[in-house]
Amino acid sequence: MSKGIDKALEDTFVKIYMLTKLTKAEEKNFLAAITAPDVEPLEWVKPELVRWGSDADGTVHDDLLPLYKKRAAEEGKDARPFCFFADRQSVEEGGTIVAGRDWYTLCHSEEARRLMLERADEHGVELPGRDRRVLNGLERGLEGELVKRGVVWGREPGPAWMLDWANLDVVNMTLSEIVEFHGGEVQVLIEPEWDVEMFVKRLREEVEKMKGKGNQEK
Repeated sequence: MSKGIDKALEDTFVKIYMLTKLTKAEEKNFLAAITAPDVEPLEWVKPELVRWGSDADGTVHDDLLPLYKKRAAEEGKDARPFCFFADRQSVEEGGTIVAGRDWYTLCHSEEARRLMLERADEHGVELPGRDRRVLNGLERGLEGELVKRGVVWGREPGPAWMLDWANLDVVNMTLSEIVEFHGGEVQVLIEPEWDVEMFVKRLREEVEKMKGKGNQEK
């Protein structure tokens, strides 16, 4: 590899948004924990801590989603659908949090199917069936709405975020696959501003399309 390529790779910094304020000693120890040699080290991937401004700790459930959305708004079209955070637990354990609009979890998981069935029942939408074939078809048609309903997050140990960033960047793995690979639990922070009415409207449209297609095939 040429020196020019080495230099370009060394300039890749990945932001880690802090949800807790660190002392200088804590920051030094935390950086050491998340940059320790890994099985497959990526020396050119460097952490850039985005400091937490409040003396009071933030929490995943109260602060991660607003911060995720703020970052996405600021970065605009250049914003990746995933990013990294660290709360007080992350600092104590020497790990990070990965969060993003995980397509599989939000659109095609069992939890996503339960949500679709619940909304259909609540709003009187008569589905043409409840088997996997029907639900898969509806999910594909509703991906654009389902992916907006929240942000998926999970914890990862030590310097794992470096390789995880690389895998997510080239869509080599999904966020849920990464979290589960590390033995973690995938969780969803529900978007309070998610437009349920629009989702139900789109659900009705997809159901009608599916019924119309079924009638044509008879």
